[in-house]
Formats: sequence, structure tokens, C-alpha cells
Amino acid sequence: MSYNIYKISLRNQFHFLWQALLLMLFTFSFTLFLSDSLTVIIGTTAFIFLLDTLPTLIVHVQYLANNWHATLTIDRNQNKISYSTKEFEKQYSFESIEKITRLSCYNQSAPSHSFGDYFYYKIFLKDENPLIITCLLADDLEIYQSIIFPTFEKKKKIIPLIN
Repeated sequence: MSYNIYKISLRNQFHFLWQALLLMLFTFSFTLFLSDSLTVIIGTTAFIFLLDTLPTLIVHVQYLANNWHATLTIDRNQNKISYSTKEFEKQYSFESIEKITRLSCYNQSAPSHSFGDYFYYKIFLKDENPLIITCLLADDLEIYQSIIFPTFEKKKKIIPLIN
């Protein structure tokens, strides 16, 4: 097959959210087991929620909003990328891509926070605004690096929010 189609799926969302959900469940269960104090249980769970789960949920919702109902199609036969939502559809030739930047967390290789696995691609196009592709939509654009994209760079952030 010479083209790939990417869409946000529940499976892809769960792939990125499971760590935050499991951490909250583990924290609540562990403190419930070790402590009889409701204050300790609620305080510890709230601390983990504010430190880890809330930033993860903020990143996740931002990524969902950015690529909601979006479809990305990469067609290697026609040398085109198509990006469509409910409102519009655009096609770009491979030649119109100046560079792609992958923005991720500093600690993505060994994430210490649940949001450490999140990242997004910023596709810079000639004469157009950049196209943002989040990991919820497509998480493997690096496979096209040598085939399609002229310049592929990686940048790191503390929290990979889209700006």
C-alpha cells in the first residue's frame, strides 16, 4: 500500500492516558491501604492529581481539540499529504514542506510524568501556516523522514503544550 491514513482512535487515546489513570488508581489504593486518615488519602491523591494527572489531561484535551475529527493521509504515489476536518480539506505536495519539527518532553525516553509520552509534529509549509499533527492522530511520522521530508528536527519542552 502506498498511502497511510491516520485518525484519532480510542485505542490511541488510551495508549497515552493509561499511565495517568493507573497512577491515580495506584495512589488512591495504596494510601487507602496504608492510612486510616481521610485527610492523608485525599491529600496524597490530590497531590498526585495536581502534579501529574491534571497536566496530562490538559495536554490530552489540547491535542484532541487540535486534531478533532481530522484525517491525515500520506500518499507516496502522488507525493501528497492531505489533511481534512469537518470544515476543510487541504492537500500539500511533498515539495511544499520546508521542514518538520517534533516537539516532545525532555524526559521522553524515561518519562517521570504521565505527560512525558506526548508529542506533536509541526509541519512547516511554504506560503502557509504550519500544520500541527499530534501524537493522538499520528505517532510515527519519523518513518517517512528519509523518503519524504527534507528536514526533520527534534525539540524538547518541559510540558509539550502546543503554542
